[in-house]
Amino acid sequence: MMTHRSPPLPKQSGFTLIEVLIAIVVLSIGLMGIAAMQFVGLRDSNRSNERSLATVLAYDIVDRMRANIQGAIDGQYAVTAGTAPDTPTVGGGASPHDYCKTDFTNTTVANICRSDEMAAADLFDWYTTVQNSLPGGLGQIACADADGGVDGDDCTQGSVYTITIMWDDERSGDTGTGCDPDDPDDLLCLTITTEI
Repeated sequence: MMTHRSPPLPKQSGFTLIEVLIAIVVLSIGLMGIAAMQFVGLRDSNRSNERSLATVLAYDIVDRMRANIQGAIDGQYAVTAGTAPDTPTVGGGASPHDYCKTDFTNTTVANICRSDEMAAADLFDWYTTVQNSLPGGLGQIACADADGGVDGDDCTQGSVYTITIMWDDERSGDTGTGCDPDDPDDLLCLTITTEI
């Protein structure tokens, strides 16, 4: 009996086109996943940086208020969200910004920076920094007068100031002046309170 042998198959070498395409698809999916993780990491790092900056700015104005306690007691540090403080001026229309920090030569009273002039310079500096440092940055400072205004002061010593810093965390062009996370037009907020 005769056995019939088939000729040996040639050895396969290399990859088929299907294998190459599958490898490319798997590699592409992996690279897209890495890119997405990188994007999320950078976005979260940026958000963390903005929150840290907002915290620093909030404590900056608290320190300025404590350094100018009379201006704080007189209610000179109140700011409404979305309403930037006026550019500080003195008699001739010049800004006391530098005068209150350097030589005091052009302040209303010679060589003295009054508490209201210092407060105006502080607020202008602070609010400008908030606007320039955070996307859509706004600041608000409100005082809950400890005695309800009985003594005629705007913010009696011992009153609680609430400092709120708002910014457009999503960079979506939101223009709200509130902190409601459920309102898509509102901004992300950081709020601290301090007793003066």
